[in-house]
Formats: sequence, C-alpha cells, structure tokens
Amino acid sequence: MNKAIIATVAIAIPCMMSTGILFSLTVLYFTGVLHLGTTKSYNLNTSFFSLFYCLPLFAGYLSDKYLDAKKILVIGLTFSSAGFFLLSINILLTLSLTFMAVGGGCFLPSIWKLLNNAADRVPRKRLNSFVLSYSALAVSSLISSFLAGFAANKYGYSVVFLIGAIFNLISLCVFFVNRGLYPKASAYCSSGYGFILLAVGIACTYLLMSNATLCEYIIYFTSLSIVVFFHIYIYKE
Repeated sequence: MNKAIIATVAIAIPCMMSTGILFSLTVLYFTGVLHLGTTKSYNLNTSFFSLFYCLPLFAGYLSDKYLDAKKILVIGLTFSSAGFFLLSINILLTLSLTFMAVGGGCFLPSIWKLLNNAADRVPRKRLNSFVLSYSALAVSSLISSFLAGFAANKYGYSVVFLIGAIFNLISLCVFFVNRGLYPKASAYCSSGYGFILLAVGIACTYLLMSNATLCEYIIYFTSLSIVVFFHIYIYKE
C-alpha cells in the first residue's frame, strides 16, 4: 500500500475506536450515570445514532459541492473531540451529543473519500487496499467496544469519554502531519457558502437532539422517502 493509504488508515483507527466507545456506553451512561428513564434513554440513543448515520449524506454533499474532504474531516474530528470532552465533564448533554453526531457525520464520508483518492487505480490492488483498510477499522472498533465497558467500570465513564476525545485529537494530529499526501481542493469549492450550510445543519441537528421523539419520526419518514425514491429511480432506469 502507498503512503497515503497507510496515513488514511492511521487517521481512521483512533477515531473508529472512539466510535466503539459510543456504541458500548451511551445507554449505560444515560441510565446508570445520568439516571434518565428507560424510555427517554432509548429515544435519546436512537435519535443520536440515527443522526450519526444520516448526517454523512449531508456532509458528503458538502464535501462534493462546497468544502473538500480534508476540510470536512478536520471539522468532523474537531467536533467529535469537543463532544467527547463535554461528555467527560458531564455538562451540556444535548450539545455534546450534537457535536459528536456532526463529527461522526463529517468523518465517515470524508475518510472514505480520501481513501478512494489514495487507492491504486489497478483494480486488484485497489480492492486489496479497501479490504485491508476496512478490516483494520472494524477490528479497532471491535477492540474498543469490548474494552470500553471494563474501563468505564474500573476508572469511570468520564475517563473513558476523555480517552475518546484524545483518540480524535490523535487522528487530527496524524492528518495534519500527513496532509501533504492528499491532493489540493478543486477550484470549484465554495467554502463560504459551504460553511453557512454547515452552520444551518448543526443548528438543525441540535434542535432534533433537543426533541428526541420528533427526531425519530423525521428520521423514519426521511428513510422511507429515500427508499421509495431509489425504487422509483431504479424502476425508471
């Protein structure tokens, strides 16, 4: 594998490990530490991860049209770090979840776009690059998911969430050290308009996180609409 692919995987592994922490601890944190009710914890967790995996559609659009993948990656890692830090000191729960949802939404499309740009154009070598990269990320996430509960039980949730923030900062540092390996942004990127759209997206995410039940309904409706749209599109093709 070339240096850009190795660098991209090195950027992604710490961030994916922080995501594994979220997978393991959010519900337990809501119920055991914050003492939220079961229903409220479930709704909050569902809303958070729904936004976490829906926002890459929005961030990917921004990356393609207005902000290049490198800017989106930096934004994502910065927001994730801030969200984990707020969660570790147990303040501003809605804002911390918003930051981490935005961070994950920005990170996922940008890291795969950078990997796609770095991968070899020879089909077999390209396939091998993606398989090895995905395997490394999956294993790192699995390890952190497995260990997060034990660490939280022994050292406390605040310490584990602080480690999550450090993981994202490590990814950010690795990116800045290796940013010269990636191509410059295309001339068509309009950063000003892109940042305005990003700010609107963050505000909407915060409002949805503030009303978990409404967020669930909107996510369900949007998901069904996307499925129907693609079925109609495929049928027409």
